[in-house]
Amino acid sequence: MLPKPEFENGIFQERNKAKVPAIYTVQAGDTLYSIAWRFEKDFKDLARYNTIASPYLIQPGQRLSLSAGSATRPTIRKKTPTTFKQPAKKSVGKPVQKKYAVTPRSGWRWPASGSTLRAYGDNNAGVDIRVNRGTSVVASASGEVVYAGRGLRGFQHLVIIKHSNEYLSAYGVNQKILVNEGQLLDVGTRLADITASGIAEQTLHFEIRKDGDHVNPASYISN
Repeated sequence: MLPKPEFENGIFQERNKAKVPAIYTVQAGDTLYSIAWRFEKDFKDLARYNTIASPYLIQPGQRLSLSAGSATRPTIRKKTPTTFKQPAKKSVGKPVQKKYAVTPRSGWRWPASGSTLRAYGDNNAGVDIRVNRGTSVVASASGEVVYAGRGLRGFQHLVIIKHSNEYLSAYGVNQKILVNEGQLLDVGTRLADITASGIAEQTLHFEIRKDGDHVNPASYISN
């Protein structure tokens, strides 16, 4: 099976930036974090615009304001709101037993071994890494999986990890994801294995965001 177009010729093809509507209707599979990532917003801002408290649960059909000037009416929630039915948790990696946290210049590692196909900048929000078959993609720092799926345009499979109230990281791969939303991870926990038959090498697209803004991963991770 050939890679999807977003990895055409072994290089991640930069997705077109999604047009930001005033109001967004939540779809099945969405999380507040994935919506914020898609529209390049800070999840804390979206929570504030829509009076959504931690743990930021949303429901399909719910209408969310994406800016401060287009606030919707507060959503009346049930006592136990849910987003969608979660799959059974897989036992992948050792669960984190303590609260996760990273600081601006510590606790990070590269998510895979490989050479850089495309560096940060020049319209690239992250780093594209060439990875060989047999390589594992791992968590760059400890945290909680807040999105794991294929619902975001431009990514065949995407994992978003929350490391703190400031930092998120994302991993775009053309492989089956091994973790689930809500799972707590140690740094180095496997997220996906590059095992696709017939493809000698693939691309990992890796991003770090601070308060919703792109940052250069190389500024946070030593070689």
